[in-house]
Amino acid sequence: MKFDYISDIHLDFHCTEYRTTHKNFYKDIEAFAKRLLPPKPSPTLLIAGDTGHRFEQDSYLLTVLLRTYSNILLVHGNHEFYLITDSIRAKYKNNSFLRLAEMKDFCDSTPGLHFLDGNTVTIDSITYGGCGMSWDKTHYELLCESEVSTSEVVSFYKRYLNDYRNISCGTAPYKIPTGYGASVFCGDFDPIRFFESQYNKLKSIEKADVVLTHYAPLLHPSMPEQYKHHLGTSFYYFNGKEIIDTLAPKVWVFGHTHSPAHDIVDNTTYLCNPYGYPRENPGARIITYTKD
Repeated sequence: MKFDYISDIHLDFHCTEYRTTHKNFYKDIEAFAKRLLPPKPSPTLLIAGDTGHRFEQDSYLLTVLLRTYSNILLVHGNHEFYLITDSIRAKYKNNSFLRLAEMKDFCDSTPGLHFLDGNTVTIDSITYGGCGMSWDKTHYELLCESEVSTSEVVSFYKRYLNDYRNISCGTAPYKIPTGYGASVFCGDFDPIRFFESQYNKLKSIEKADVVLTHYAPLLHPSMPEQYKHHLGTSFYYFNGKEIIDTLAPKVWVFGHTHSPAHDIVDNTTYLCNPYGYPRENPGARIITYTKD
């Protein structure tokens, strides 16, 4: 088994010319892609979500990487749903899922690109399966040592992450004043319902040697100590025990945490290789995983 993997590229933080008509648009992305590559790339690349915020950039990066890789498998992260400017919101009619559909259509029509969304792809006798996934209440309740209402967890999620103000299903998020100059975001994105739909997609996979998701299916051993007891960590993981027990994958590749991981739990290897934001992970690049 041999493949390359990376996550959390966040391309638009590294290549800041967003218009395709700009003279540096293409060459900046080509130079960035070159910096990502390992010394001896394998034929297959896995991208565990959060490629960027803009289709024009993300699709061209994938096109450039296909000059090196025969197959690229990817899943969405939470940032694939972000609508970060008024013009982007107008393009997708305030519907984050239209933005995701554009990328899925691009992958479906481009040989060598495989968007995993509850499906599998077999390459060189290795079956890859996955979907982007999302978070559940497991870690939150573990830290609280009791059952917690969904409304409490969602309320903290709205305050803790930017997801709720950037993800929508047709209606732009809006602020409601709460007094003393404070406000809270309201919108039509339901994170619990979204998790359930993602979980059912992943659970429908019957066989996979390698699983690819954005969110991690367990609190892996190499999680940085400062995050282990933080409620915000709840929004980076889900309880994947049932799926792990059923699939018994050899490898599980994930992202989202921006902290590298290479752990073995029971008989599964868990890998995370986030590129991250500028200056966050100096020297980060695509890594090759090999196992006989």
